[in-house]
Amino acid sequence: MKELRRYDRAVINTSGCIYKPINEMKTRIWRQLLQYIIPPIYSRRICKNKRRSTIFRYNHNNITMHPDDSIAATVVAITCGIGLLFNSASIYVTHRSKNFQSSFGIICAGVCIINSIVLLIILCWTTSVLIFADIDETSILAIACGQIANAMYYASVAMHTLISFNRFCAIYFPTKYARLFGRKESIYEVIGICILTLLMTSGLYFDECGYLFKAETYRWGYQNTPCGHIYQISFNIVYTVLMLGTMTVVDLFTLQKLRHFSKQFETKTIVTAQTNEQKFITRKKQLAFFVQVTHWNELICRYELM
Repeated sequence: MKELRRYDRAVINTSGCIYKPINEMKTRIWRQLLQYIIPPIYSRRICKNKRRSTIFRYNHNNITMHPDDSIAATVVAITCGIGLLFNSASIYVTHRSKNFQSSFGIICAGVCIINSIVLLIILCWTTSVLIFADIDETSILAIACGQIANAMYYASVAMHTLISFNRFCAIYFPTKYARLFGRKESIYEVIGICILTLLMTSGLYFDECGYLFKAETYRWGYQNTPCGHIYQISFNIVYTVLMLGTMTVVDLFTLQKLRHFSKQFETKTIVTAQTNEQKFITRKKQLAFFVQVTHWNELICRYELM
């Protein structure tokens, strides 16, 4: 931190920020109690050149971040760490397992890689903003982090739709499946989706049109400008709902075809205890498939409409 100059009733640093004692502020009761529980003096930083007004602790020229920021940074670090662990494990499994040496496995690995990129950006940038208060939340680096994370999120949604078409073609067009979803074709499709979403979100570099992390609300979002509102409606809502709607329709057709195959198999086989058990396992898998699809779409729609 920059060198501080103490005054009788405040502490001022060279950046123009004033640190007033907490007893001069109207604040919550639990924050007032902290000055009696913890020895160092709590103070509020008021900066003319920053929107954010945060509680800091001043003790012998050392300033630490607000407890809420430390909790948020810890939660983000733990959540992203767990997500990176599971996505890395999924990438390893799809790479080593013989059952995933196909176009389906390549697309699934692509989804995990994209998810890992988003988690890494959120982990590094969000925690940095929360820990180091002097970071400019609207800098070109902040816009770049938001643009890449946003593009990879859209790519992840598009790849889930691609997985739905992969299953659909495998069921309805088995003879054309190898030509539509070969190994090389799947790699090109994954790379093409990433490039396309990066181009789609390139407009975020325009003035006051970024997708930024807002430390005062602990949320990512577009800037409150006409350009930001256009991106919020056209991409965050329309694009995502359209993709998820397409995914749901395609998966419902796939499920209907699976049920049709199951009924045909039942009519051609003799009913025994073993076939009944196979029938139960098949229906269980179909139900799990349907629940997985509907839950994923429901979670994404709720997130976008919040």
